[in-house]
Amino acid sequence: GFSPQFYTPVINMSWVFEVFPGPIDVLSIDTEGTSVDLFKQFTAIGYARPRCICVEHDGRVDEVMGHATMYGYRQIMGNEENIILEAA
Repeated sequence: GFSPQFYTPVINMSWVFEVFPGPIDVLSIDTEGTSVDLFKQFTAIGYARPRCICVEHDGRVDEVMGHATMYGYRQIMGNEENIILEAA
């Protein structure tokens, strides 16, 4: 079926950290097709360094792991959809 047109607000990471300051223990990134890119932006910008990150990899495991290693994370679990990373 079809639904009527609707609008949804979009927020950025800087807004999230302004509204919810403080350390992050666990971060889960699942944004339907853009998770890997968001993960890469998040780690590169350095807003925070979560102890654990779960990323929906969309089949881009090598790309996630290459970037994760560069920023001091290692894989502790993974499956067909997600990679769980731990700060080394």
